[in-house]
Amino acid sequence: MSEVPENFLFSQSNLQTFAYCRRRFYLRFVKRLVWPAKLHSPEHEQDLRAGTFFHQLIHQHFLGFDQDSLVRQASQDNDPRILQWLSAFLQSCFSRLEGEIFPETSFTIRSGSHLLTAQIDLLQIKTDQHIIIYDWKTSRKLPSVETIKSQFQSQVYPVVIAFRLPLNKYLPISMVYWEANYPDQPIKLSFRESDLQQAKTALVQQMDEICSLQADEFYRTAEIRRCDWCEYRSYCDRGTRPETDLSTDNIHDYEQIIPEGGTEPWG
Repeated sequence: MSEVPENFLFSQSNLQTFAYCRRRFYLRFVKRLVWPAKLHSPEHEQDLRAGTFFHQLIHQHFLGFDQDSLVRQASQDNDPRILQWLSAFLQSCFSRLEGEIFPETSFTIRSGSHLLTAQIDLLQIKTDQHIIIYDWKTSRKLPSVETIKSQFQSQVYPVVIAFRLPLNKYLPISMVYWEANYPDQPIKLSFRESDLQQAKTALVQQMDEICSLQADEFYRTAEIRRCDWCEYRSYCDRGTRPETDLSTDNIHDYEQIIPEGGTEPWG
């Protein structure tokens, strides 16, 4: 019998967590345990809050809120980065998208025997039926294209959209990552039908594997330095306090731990 509940909702977040540490996936998403350790350092908590607020402002922009009101909200925040990010966004071409626009929308498909979901920052269907998926990021450091491609987000989002809508009608599908701290360096990925079919097959295999595991097969990561960033580390006797030095190379591993329903550490 599978440890994973029936109709478990897979997402880029929990798939990335599994790749990072099977045990963390098991404790958080299967056992649904509360975490006894502090979640993040104060600096990272501030980054998460700022990123979440910035996403809310962009959502309001695409809902038609008055631009002056949004700027006023941003300027009144204690974190000066909010106004900086919003100003950069409003000056960019991405604030003036045309076609059918769907901000902050969830899409879910059944892939194989599994449910797979994606919470999209913004989906654009252009007049030529070209679909573009947008994701707004607030990274302190610009990630490489290779890092972006390796993330489950870059597989799950286009697959969910492609197989949620008539595939042949809406090709090609692209995904744009826009970095608020690097507004002139968006990263764009394009997906052909063969790319999407291949990604879907790989995702189904990954979900099949997860659902086949027994409790003792959700083992702890062998890379103990990752535990510095994990809120479940005390369950594994690997410390009780969060790492506080966000300037170390550990952040590159931590970037792959994405809180369900939260803002990605690299966005």
